[in-house]
Amino acid sequence: MATNNSELVKMAEQFLATAKENRSDHSTRTAMLKQLDKLRLMLEGSMDPILRQWDNAHTTAALNLLVSTGAFHQIPIEGTITSQELANAVDIDESVITRAMRVVCVHGIAEEPEMDAYGHSAKSLAYITGTSNWFSKWYLVVRKLPDYFKTHTKEDLFDLRRSPYPHALDHEGMTYYQVISDDPDRLHMFNQTLVQMDQQMPILGMFPFTSLRSQVEVSPKRPFIVDVGGGRGQILILSKMLGRSIGAHAYLLRRILHGFYEPACIDIVKNIASAMDSESRLLIGDFVVPDKTHLGDNSMLYWMDFMMMMLTGKEKTRKEFERILDAAGLEPVKCGHLLWVHRRLLRPS
Repeated sequence: MATNNSELVKMAEQFLATAKENRSDHSTRTAMLKQLDKLRLMLEGSMDPILRQWDNAHTTAALNLLVSTGAFHQIPIEGTITSQELANAVDIDESVITRAMRVVCVHGIAEEPEMDAYGHSAKSLAYITGTSNWFSKWYLVVRKLPDYFKTHTKEDLFDLRRSPYPHALDHEGMTYYQVISDDPDRLHMFNQTLVQMDQQMPILGMFPFTSLRSQVEVSPKRPFIVDVGGGRGQILILSKMLGRSIGAHAYLLRRILHGFYEPACIDIVKNIASAMDSESRLLIGDFVVPDKTHLGDNSMLYWMDFMMMMLTGKEKTRKEFERILDAAGLEPVKCGHLLWVHRRLLRPS
């Protein structure tokens, strides 16, 4: 056991207290899952992380097989299908289907109500929306990282056309966005992923937009908010929008800056700053990386940062955000705990 009993009891009591609140909203569920994850990490021995890696790796492999062969799509939305019927539908030996389905069913991804008969669960249905294909193909990219670093210079990591993602898919010389746009299926999966991430990271409640009411009432003809880079993943260049977006009350950059390293981020923010006036605000919706890690931290922040490395991007610390904004003539006003940073114009850029 990696910790003492009093710490475990304290964590368990915190989880029980949250459960007794009997709330089912997203934030409460996320908090409870985080508490459970920390309990598990506190309980793990030295070999348990290795066994967990084996579990995750084989679950990923089984899901990739079931999605890529179309087996998951052959399971009816209502009712069940036998392993033999499923095997016949995708022309694979029945033993392969049963082995893969057993791996995912024990995790609640699909169900086996009767021996060798499978049906969908709410979790398995999420894997037939298209996003799972994106996840599976992403795994093929990250496994080529050792080869990338053996064959590329340190400077290549920061080159938009020599990043790990194009290299892994044999499209070196193209940017990440050119690679995904070159394949309609890949672009569709990318946009589907963004839709699901939007559902997990709602905008409402992350900034007090009502606090701008008096400012808007004084200048009602000014644009209220400009969503820079909004839409379906395409990045909009603000210079193309300046004619109708100068002096807006607020400018929103949501999950844009994490796709670039600091030099490109400075150029993007400078471009926005040139359209702002003394009362405009820039709202940045990105993760803020803590100064150091702690057991049980939000792991999504760190694997997202690792993922962005494939695309010449980076999740940033508060100090990194401050350097970017200072270079663009912007002053920090408030830094949110997790997702949002908002800024006010300090001087003309």
